[in-house]
Amino acid sequence: MSEPGVVTEVYAVLSNGAGAVGLMPGPEGHQLPGGPFHLSESAEAALMRIMKETHNLDIGVGSLAGLYQRPQSSRLALVFRAELLAGDAAALTWAKPREWPTPMAPGALLRINDAMRFDGKTSLRLQ
Repeated sequence: MSEPGVVTEVYAVLSNGAGAVGLMPGPEGHQLPGGPFHLSESAEAALMRIMKETHNLDIGVGSLAGLYQRPQSSRLALVFRAELLAGDAAALTWAKPREWPTPMAPGALLRINDAMRFDGKTSLRLQ
């Protein structure tokens, strides 16, 4: 389990063959699909479970794109590159760079850009 007060979250950067990224609406704007999880399961398993439960999508989880910490709110977010394996892609909003829906949740574009670099490195950032 995580420390009391620490929220651990996991998110997917799903990209389709046309260069669009799958997003979902959230309270602060469009964001990456995912959410909080307990450390009793692996981050990859949690992300697959969350995507199945919330969007009925089966995904393949790829490499860790970034680790983001929000010290002011004790949030730790893991962002993975992922691919859609099965399910209705219309469950998400698909958007391409320079055509992002508005508003976008704070930090979403940074996380997408880190994942789309494809340089094999994991970003470590304070947000």
